[in-house]
Amino acid sequence: MLNNRVLILDDEEHWLARHEQQLRKAGIDCYPTQDSSEAINFAREHKIKIALIDEILFSQEGELQRWQGSGVIREIVEAGLIDTHFILITAAPAKRSGWNTPAFLQDVFWQEITSLENISGVINVINKSQIDSNPGDSYAHLINVIRRVNRNTQNSGNFVHTESWLGSLRKQLALFRINISFTLINVNIGAINIRNKTQGNQIGSQHNQLEEEESNR
Repeated sequence: MLNNRVLILDDEEHWLARHEQQLRKAGIDCYPTQDSSEAINFAREHKIKIALIDEILFSQEGELQRWQGSGVIREIVEAGLIDTHFILITAAPAKRSGWNTPAFLQDVFWQEITSLENISGVINVINKSQIDSNPGDSYAHLINVIRRVNRNTQNSGNFVHTESWLGSLRKQLALFRINISFTLINVNIGAINIRNKTQGNQIGSQHNQLEEEESNR
């Protein structure tokens, strides 16, 4: 049977403490960690039902951890926990991009949110900027999502299927959907980068041409 305890994974200590505080205040038991390997091991051992996972994870030394949010999901599903539900926490695109124009950020934001929501097992995606701007509503929504999952799984009596051929098939399909979803994220963001770079080059060329015409007068 899946465990009602919520796994929280975030590399930033203040965000981890913030998530834990809000969930515990609502009476939700949770296990917080900053380490992706520890999160994977805990999920495997305790067969967690819900995981709140940060998308980008750095170590204490400032280097990317071996497992990022997508990798953590893959490892948990690979362990046979195909009924686990994931809530992804994503940072603002501005923090991860050299482009900071409003149009670019809006494109990246919606492309990323849409792609993340299509990952097998992901039931919600929350942006940290949304939490900062409206923490009360953001955490109320998060807590309602967790409570709804707990009610639904208690009613349906979901079990983890790892031995049967059907369970194996479900796991492989889930992993396939995860891989496809994250490939699409990279493709979409890459396309947006190219489009914005092309537009920037066009604007730059037009600007240079105008300057040249002015100097020739």
